[in-house]
Amino acid sequence: MLISDLEQKVRDEEAKFTQYERENVRRRHNYIPLFLELMRTMAKTGKLEASVTNAKAAYADKVKAHQAKKTGST
Repeated sequence: MLISDLEQKVRDEEAKFTQYERENVRRRHNYIPLFLELMRTMAKTGKLEASVTNAKAAYADKVKAHQAKKTGST
């Protein structure tokens, strides 16, 4: 192995650990205030109820598809 190859491996490892550090910051951040403010804003503009209704319909469709797949494979 050449020294330049080893130096590149060291740089790659350093970049990997920098990425790990960024991911850990995102994972540990408290996003609850952001979500609460988003919900309040959506409620004030009248978009929250429609969003909840759409989410419930999408979930119901997913459940039906899963049940159809489950009963169809037996």
